[in-house]
Amino acid sequence: MLSRRFFLKAAISLSSAAYASSLLACDISTLKKNLAKIFDSSSSTAKRLDFVSVAEESKNSKYKKGDRCGACSFFNAKKGEGDFAPCSFASNRFVPSCGWCKQYKKDPKKGA
Repeated sequence: MLSRRFFLKAAISLSSAAYASSLLACDISTLKKNLAKIFDSSSSTAKRLDFVSVAEESKNSKYKKGDRCGACSFFNAKKGEGDFAPCSFASNRFVPSCGWCKQYKKDPKKGA
């Protein structure tokens, strides 16, 4: 039988984890007209690319702290909208700037 204390600790831990992950995610409200063009992170292409919409959640060994779609050479920020822009590896679908995939290639012009 679970004690009230255990239940309260678990509830507080879960709610704070959910809040923290929402802070890390890119703001989807900035994407207005291209909402239908968002890259589906559950698609077979996303799985093949090992894509995550929040870079810090990546379990891939190629991921290095600070890597994110917004600093990648395949992220087309010029055609972007808010925190999202088309990516050539994602079939030019809109990916979040805070995302990451194993095709990441740092663009020296974009900085860290």
